[in-house]
Amino acid sequence: WILKDIYGDTGRDMASRFLAANPSIKNPNYVPSGAVIKVPTVVEKTRLLGQNDVIVALEQSRELGDIYYSFIEKRDLASIPPIHFVALWNQWEGRQFVIALDRRFADAKEAQTAIRRLPSDLADHARVLSSGGSDTIYFNAMF
Repeated sequence: WILKDIYGDTGRDMASRFLAANPSIKNPNYVPSGAVIKVPTVVEKTRLLGQNDVIVALEQSRELGDIYYSFIEKRDLASIPPIHFVALWNQWEGRQFVIALDRRFADAKEAQTAIRRLPSDLADHARVLSSGGSDTIYFNAMF
């Protein structure tokens, strides 16, 4: 699942890259609890966040570990809409890992409406992210 969550891709090429970056892991479908992993950047699979793309980030961090475990805990909860795990990069914040609502919004107003519909514990920390003309790149092929 980790490849699908992070890259949106579970193909043989992606598995090979992941295993090459993490030689102690023999099976990409099983990562032992507490294992420290490296997440290789796959440049040819990146996409720019579109000029008008707006997303809602429920959580955001520079560190993969804690936010990924938070994503695993949240992804199957009935009380929240579908979510995605997204790795982003931009020149101001560098690499960021984000738990985002599973859709893009037409504008910030629509995104704020979606935030107001969330349970308060999520809405309190949610924020609207947009490219704002920047060079924000995302790495999950499914998003």
